[in-house]
Amino acid sequence: MSEALGGIRSRVAVLTAVLVAVTAALVGVPSSNPATAATSRIQCYYFDFDGIQFHNYDYLDKVSDCNAVDWATSVVFWDWADIDFVKSTLDDFGFEDSSWQDMYMPVRTGNTAAVWDDDGGKKEIACPAVGLETRHYRIYAPPSTDYMYHPGLGYFVVGSTHWDANECPPIGKRHYGSEEAEQTIADRMEAGGYWVDREWSDFDNWEPYRVEGDHTWENSGYATYIATPYPG
Repeated sequence: MSEALGGIRSRVAVLTAVLVAVTAALVGVPSSNPATAATSRIQCYYFDFDGIQFHNYDYLDKVSDCNAVDWATSVVFWDWADIDFVKSTLDDFGFEDSSWQDMYMPVRTGNTAAVWDDDGGKKEIACPAVGLETRHYRIYAPPSTDYMYHPGLGYFVVGSTHWDANECPPIGKRHYGSEEAEQTIADRMEAGGYWVDREWSDFDNWEPYRVEGDHTWENSGYATYIATPYPG
């Protein structure tokens, strides 16, 4: 693990350059305006890593409607990451239970057309009873590969994070805490020896604290990057 992490550290300068280029590639999208309430909804759009594209939110359905987003994209797993590898890794950090409810993200690799990926993600508790709560993540990549690839990032996937409470039965059901769930995943993986860059890149999805139905918004607008090196 120490040798792999040393190699990752040597790539930080490359990663920084990639992220600067990504910011410059956001054509025609203002980057300074914060997210607002549903009546004047969020900026949701593709981030473009030299033709590798994903959204800064996931969606309630296969429609890129900024009034129908679920959670802000808040984590990037990179270096040697595909969906199965990341999920099996996070199993070791308390996220062993699968979720039944999928959300959606359009993703694109190179010259191929954009496709929708769907994921139910995994939780600490599969379906929290009344009085219980659980952290929950979902991750996305093109279904044909289960990863995206960029020379500066290696193989990578992106994801969203949040908390669920009171789902079984749904009495007083609530969803909240995307920022805290992001940082808890980072805490656990960093304690496990993984290289973590907290709040590394501005994804232009800042969310002020507010309650909309059973959904409580709060997000810094910056995604955390977690390196998952090849286990060998």
